Formats: sequence, structure tokens, C-alpha cells
Amino acid sequence: MTVAFFGHRDRDYSKYYDQLFEIVVDLIDNHGADKFLFGGYGQFDFFSARTVYEVKKVRPHIKMTKVLAYYPVKAENFYLWKGYDDSVYPPIGEGTPRFAIVRRNRWIVENSDFIISGIKRECGGAYTAVRYAKKLKKPVLNLCE
Repeated sequence: MTVAFFGHRDRDYSKYYDQLFEIVVDLIDNHGADKFLFGGYGQFDFFSARTVYEVKKVRPHIKMTKVLAYYPVKAENFYLWKGYDDSVYPPIGEGTPRFAIVRRNRWIVENSDFIISGIKRECGGAYTAVRYAKKLKKPVLNLCE
């Protein structure tokens, strides 16, 4: 099972740490989650990646993947934070950089089985990605509800 994360880039999510930790452990232990996808921009991405990184200390078999929106010019930009196991530049095609994150988010949704979100307002890229996930009938759990 592949789990992805979408949330706002400008909020403090630290009060959700214990809740997210428990949810991730449950998804691993009871639902077979073993791959976690992250966008790597903004507060929710960093919060969720660091939380899953802590879970990985007790469930070391899981894999953390950063999904890139832009093809990196330098090889070291594939990781940017050493907590990821790997990174991937999905086949979203070249084109207007303005839409790269939107296309990357759609790819993440299409390649995930479960979405964890931190959505507090009905606007922005994270909201659009979660709305798309719901349209595809992907299960979505919003920490902020």
C-alpha cells in the first residue's frame, strides 16, 4: 500500500504529531502500507516526512520517496534531505513550470492507495490534490477535521 501526504505549506502541524505517528503505524501494521510519497515543499510535507522518518526507526522496512516536480539540474537535488530513501521524477512531461507541481500532485494521487491530508481551507494545490483524490474515490484522512 502506498500512502501520500498533502497539506498547506504555511501552517504549524506539530500538534498533530502523535496522531499522525499512530495513524502511520496502524497503516503499516494493519493495512500493509510500506511506501510513503512526499512532495517536499512546505510545512505539511516536512512535518509528515519527519514523522514518518521517526516511524521508520521502529518499522525500518518502509520506504520514503520524495516525488520531484522539476527535473533536478544537480544529482544532489534528488534528495535535499537525507531522510528520504530515494526520489523520483515522474513522467509528467516537460512544459510550463507553473503547472509542474499540479501535474506532480496528480501523479502522486494516481499512484497512491491512501491520502493523509492537513487541509484547513478550500484553496491551493493541496486542496486541489485532495479533491482529485476524492474524485478518484481514494480514501482520504484529514488530520485537521
